[in-house]
Amino acid sequence: MILKPPWRLSELASELLLLPLVKIKLCFDRYAAVNKLLMDLFEETCVSYKYDAMIEQLKETAWSSQAVYFGARTWTYQTCTEFGYYQTSETKQEFFSKDFPIKFFLQQCSDIFGDKFTDEEIYDGAIRSNAIYGGKDLQATRVVYVHGTIDPWHALGVTSTVVPESPVILINGTAHCANMYTPRSSDLPALTAARKQVGELIGQWLQEN
Repeated sequence: MILKPPWRLSELASELLLLPLVKIKLCFDRYAAVNKLLMDLFEETCVSYKYDAMIEQLKETAWSSQAVYFGARTWTYQTCTEFGYYQTSETKQEFFSKDFPIKFFLQQCSDIFGDKFTDEEIYDGAIRSNAIYGGKDLQATRVVYVHGTIDPWHALGVTSTVVPESPVILINGTAHCANMYTPRSSDLPALTAARKQVGELIGQWLQEN
């Protein structure tokens, strides 16, 4: 069965009416800008909103396919077998209403990879990963945990230093994987400092060996 969420546009419209028009326009302008960046990256003229189309793309296994080449299929498989890490819309005040519950993402696993990916199997995979790697109680050394404060996933990571040999760097105002991108002149000072600190730590650890 393919889960197709019922879009409640009336709810979204009601929430938007509570905002000043300028802020509403700014919100949609930003979404439009992100959409254009993605279309330019993938050399597309439009972005499909259909669930079935997304599933069919993620089912492709050829190295030349977009889902494989850019890692979308691989990452999705990891979420289904190891991580979970789903960003749902089940909070009380949610811009996208409640159309993306956890079931929406769990369903994708079975639709893409087969019926053996049941809810129980996916939950067990996440529990197994935490048991193997230690979850947030990881006692590893020579690991540097880097997070951006506006990365939605930072809350699932180690955000305070517990083991002195494995420090945490929380970069204020940066998003997902910002420290892994090529440095730019427009980078925030905190981001530049974080990259420098990571380099120094790795250099120190290499010299110790």
